[in-house]
Amino acid sequence: MLLMVENNVMHAEFAARLNALMSRRGAAIKDLMVVADVTYEMARRYTKGTARPRDSKIGGIAQWLGCTEAFLAYGSQPTQNDHAQNAIDSKLVTVEWNESDQDSDEFCTVPLLDIELSAGNGSSVIVETEQYKLPFRRYTLKKQGIDPIAARVVRITGNSMIPVLSDGDAVGVDTNRTKIIDGDTYAIRDGDLLRVKILIERPDGGIIIRSFNRDDYPDEVLSKNERAERIIIIGRVWWSSKLW
Repeated sequence: MLLMVENNVMHAEFAARLNALMSRRGAAIKDLMVVADVTYEMARRYTKGTARPRDSKIGGIAQWLGCTEAFLAYGSQPTQNDHAQNAIDSKLVTVEWNESDQDSDEFCTVPLLDIELSAGNGSSVIVETEQYKLPFRRYTLKKQGIDPIAARVVRITGNSMIPVLSDGDAVGVDTNRTKIIDGDTYAIRDGDLLRVKILIERPDGGIIIRSFNRDDYPDEVLSKNERAERIIIIGRVWWSSKLW
């Protein structure tokens, strides 16, 4: 029983370091989920101190957070290199992307469109104009198998995708990926509405439109004909922003 208490304390200390580093980076649980290659619930448990990543995952998380593996795992004292990095960090200033010296080889830009994709009952399409561009590392897009030309970013409305997506979040959409993989999330045009939903193919050619918040938003089951009349798949969601 004593061993369990000690492990819980260790997890709590790990979670405190993890949350502090994620806060400094402006990262969310969804980002940690992708980096650690775990489920959203497991990533949330890391931040709550009820679970700890395997040693094989610590290195990648530490590199993402910009700290040593030893510090993240055990809270070891910073090395001389850590002190040097902290000195550099203390001199960093925030600049707008458009005003920075952009590295065209390392970064590319993805347009954020002036459209609201509904995560609830939907919203009427009015305009689809580019609002501004967001910088992404080319490596990030390449790792996700995304052609920058096919990438778009849009904002959503509604609360049907809570806790993964909230009202006002931005999502990245890969317009090259319109073939449904059951359980993945897609931006779709449903009649004159734009929505973000989980999609599941039905054996009869129909489709199930699912929300994360299934208590308030039950599954919508469309027949093959209803799907053909209503649904156009814009693309698969591959990224989201989230503020906590």
